Amino acid sequence: MSPSISIARKHWWKDISSAEMRLLFIATLIAALSMTMITTFTDRLTRTMSYRASELIVGDLTLQSQNPISESIISEAKQRGFLHSPALSFSTMAFANDQLQLTQIRAVSDNYPLKGTITIADQPFGTGAPSAQPPTPGSVWAEQRVMHALGLSLGDTVEIGDALFTVDKILVQDADRSGNFYSPFGAMIMRMEDVEKTAVLGPGSRILHKHYFRAPQTTSTQDQTDDVTQTRLIQEFADWLTPQLTEHEKLRGAVSSETSMGSAVQRAQQYLGLASLVAVLLAGVAIAMSSQRYSERHYQTAALLRCLGASQQQISRIFLVKILMTGVLAVTLGSALGFLAHYLLFELMKSLIPSDILPARWTPVLISMSAGLIVLMAFSLAPIQKLKEVSPVRVLRRELNPKPVKLNAFYLIAIVCMGGLAYLLTQHLQLTLIFVVGLVVMAVLFSALSAALLVALHKLAPKLPKKVQLGFNQLYRHRYYAISQLSAFAFIFTAITLILVVRTDLFSRWQASIPANTPNHFAINILPDKINAFDQFLNKAGVDGSESYPIVRGRLIEINQQIVQEAVSKEDQPNAIRRELNLTWSEHPGADTEIVAGKWWPELNTSSNQAATAAHQDARNFEHNYVSIESELADKLGVALGDILTFKVAGKRLDAEVSSIRKVQWDNFKPNFYMIFPPGTLNAFHHTYLKSFYMDAQDHQTLIDLNREFKAVSIIPVEQIIQQIRGILDQTTVAVEYILLLVLAAGLVLLFATLQSTLSIRRHEAAIYRTLGASGNYINQLVIYEYLWLALLASGLAMFATEALSFALYHRIFEAEWQLHWSLWLATPLGAISVIVASGWYGSRPVIQASPNRLLREVS
Repeated sequence: MSPSISIARKHWWKDISSAEMRLLFIATLIAALSMTMITTFTDRLTRTMSYRASELIVGDLTLQSQNPISESIISEAKQRGFLHSPALSFSTMAFANDQLQLTQIRAVSDNYPLKGTITIADQPFGTGAPSAQPPTPGSVWAEQRVMHALGLSLGDTVEIGDALFTVDKILVQDADRSGNFYSPFGAMIMRMEDVEKTAVLGPGSRILHKHYFRAPQTTSTQDQTDDVTQTRLIQEFADWLTPQLTEHEKLRGAVSSETSMGSAVQRAQQYLGLASLVAVLLAGVAIAMSSQRYSERHYQTAALLRCLGASQQQISRIFLVKILMTGVLAVTLGSALGFLAHYLLFELMKSLIPSDILPARWTPVLISMSAGLIVLMAFSLAPIQKLKEVSPVRVLRRELNPKPVKLNAFYLIAIVCMGGLAYLLTQHLQLTLIFVVGLVVMAVLFSALSAALLVALHKLAPKLPKKVQLGFNQLYRHRYYAISQLSAFAFIFTAITLILVVRTDLFSRWQASIPANTPNHFAINILPDKINAFDQFLNKAGVDGSESYPIVRGRLIEINQQIVQEAVSKEDQPNAIRRELNLTWSEHPGADTEIVAGKWWPELNTSSNQAATAAHQDARNFEHNYVSIESELADKLGVALGDILTFKVAGKRLDAEVSSIRKVQWDNFKPNFYMIFPPGTLNAFHHTYLKSFYMDAQDHQTLIDLNREFKAVSIIPVEQIIQQIRGILDQTTVAVEYILLLVLAAGLVLLFATLQSTLSIRRHEAAIYRTLGASGNYINQLVIYEYLWLALLASGLAMFATEALSFALYHRIFEAEWQLHWSLWLATPLGAISVIVASGWYGSRPVIQASPNRLLREVS
């Protein structure tokens, strides 16, 4: 065993009982406890949300194609242990009771669905019950709108092609909910083996092939014991499959941001990841402060070791080993307590979270233990390096401090470690970069601004009241410690305020996107001569409906006279150019629409418009039409203002200039469109109307009467999807409420530990004051005013940092509107004053209440 390690081990037990090492131990323990509790809790919660979201697409991965896929894909999936379930979707006519109805058929295999359930009912507009099995051969399950259109009742026969089928159940909700809500057809589910006898599919038929894949060893939520392996297998299969996809094939995962459910899950994961980052940030601040004080308290010990012949390297090893031994004990105990505490958290929330929550795993615990040690060592390296620079002369001259050490490399190591931990916790590169850059900028700015504030206020101090001036002088006298404390407190309050700001603003926006009266039904295929009567029916029934949107089917075929598939690279081609789009017209932009570029229907005779389209007018008989395009699609297509888009509508070409680019909220369950035209552009084409409305679940009869009155209108219920998204948001909101409390508690404890790091300095000053005759009350007032200054300055710095970081997060990560948080500019200083002054006064009681004789003995 190395002599350095032997010395460190022998003296560690005595060292662990010292105030400084205890402080370091407690800070590391709290860091490990909070990280383990938060990461384990959020890991289980996000895994459960992702698992539940995967139920919407029937499996872990879904491959859809316009053509049959290669058998090698299915063979590879089976070799990897994946379950496979194929399905076909196509449109055909259904006949019954001398009526016919164009119907969307989904033909499924016997193991459909791989995940989730099909909801079926035995009576019209019934609540429905889940089924994990598809219909039996020879029978079909039909949606209510198909039943009404064909005059069917349960047990009746429906004719599809050359075959007859028994309508066995009413289809309330298919397991695969990733489809288009605005499909104009009613739906039926049948067995795959029944398709051939219908003889409705032949060459040229429009068929959508779907293949669902489920990772091995995922037979139920209770059996999710190897979640990491499953995630890895899914990703490996997706990585293998993606390069082989053709332009007509598309692979989708459970939490694809293209769906409202995927968007909700991804945002929840981002927020919970941010909460974990806050815990790491608080741990780093507290450990850095504790390590600095530990190093300063051992200058004399290092000087003695130098006198006894120890080299600089040996001194570094001795203290690093002692800190490492302390860290191992602290993270082990802290992680164990944190793991147990997360069960208590779930117990407190058992009535608000799903009963099928996935089991805990050890990965977050190991990550938290490693994170605690990494943070401890990373932030301890810089202070410990000072110890080896202590001169042996310090044994005789205690005021002799070690020479300054170039610490840039050590601080860089700390920053890199924090960045690595940030990425592990969030798996989000952009969020990690914002965190790391923000951390570096805050560290530099907090130090620089703290120093500048102290110098500026020092010039104003003579004009302040005497006691207030004395409190500031106490702060200014120890500028080095004051700057580090101000930076630490600013870090803590920035972290707490930031997570509070994001929680309050972000979740209120999410909840506001699906309020209580969010439209839960979509009425489509409303003919122009029926739209007024339809609106009158809803108004008479007291049903709140949206405005009516005309729908014209069309395909984007050219961008500036270049074929769209050639204008956009294959890798960047969105799904919108591979299918027909729902085109509409509107005189005004929607209430939730933001125009990010251009104008809404500019005048036709402006010179800029004439210049932009002159070449195109010469090239063809071009009527000056306009179109507004959604911003994300515009970015993917590389479309800018003034570009000419060509559409194929009902076999005719339609050219339109891009007059505006708008941002659309796709997850608000309101009708939204990629392309909007001005009134008069599409009116001549055949069109139907789309309308959304909210109807209470208890009002079954009104819905039945509406179907009877307007049999040609297809009414699509989406209440179940809305409720599932609300469930995820409510579940996440409750989770982050508790996480916020945990972060606040950890921040308060770490703040108190930071205050305690200067206790020896205050003891030395108090001994001098008491020796010169100062009373305990006088010293008490000095302490209160000093901490008051600390609270005001730190809270001001924290609010500036919070506003800057929240601006970056809102615009770059959460894509939400940002605004100043005026209420926090008052609440944060008040909270900081309460916490810092109370904690500082409580921690300084041994100094204030001790006798002068005792204080002199302690500092000698």
